Amino acid sequence: MTNFAFLIRLIDSLATGYKIAIPSHKRTEMIREKTLATLKKLNIPNEKVHIFVDPDQVETYKDEFASEGYKVCQGDYGTRKNREAIAKYFDEGTHVVSLDDDIEKMVQDAEWAAKPCSERWSPNRRPCPFYQCGRDCERTWPASR
Repeated sequence: MTNFAFLIRLIDSLATGYKIAIPSHKRTEMIREKTLATLKKLNIPNEKVHIFVDPDQVETYKDEFASEGYKVCQGDYGTRKNREAIAKYFDEGTHVVSLDDDIEKMVQDAEWAAKPCSERWSPNRRPCPFYQCGRDCERTWPASR
């Protein structure tokens, strides 16, 4: 499980101009069955989703997804270069959530949303999800998280 749902909702509340970027490589069926299906369950508009593929796959992905409102973008060859293409594609200041093409489930943990933390991670504790967003956390998280 991935806790991107909260991140997407947080960004949505801060900026209506957010975009979702999904790099993919020869996995039209997987992206449809997993990440796109998951985003649909969260009521994320298709128009917010940009799928980045290498130049040889653009037409295949457009044939599969463009008619549904997904934006298929030419990325580059290889994982690193495709992610660099994502970074270059969007205007500065655009809020972008980058997701893998094989996410099956997203959850929103009400505790995370309701109680932002204010302490630092240590080796004895799991980091709070807010830590990566500039907030520190000392709250102890269960190992199963």
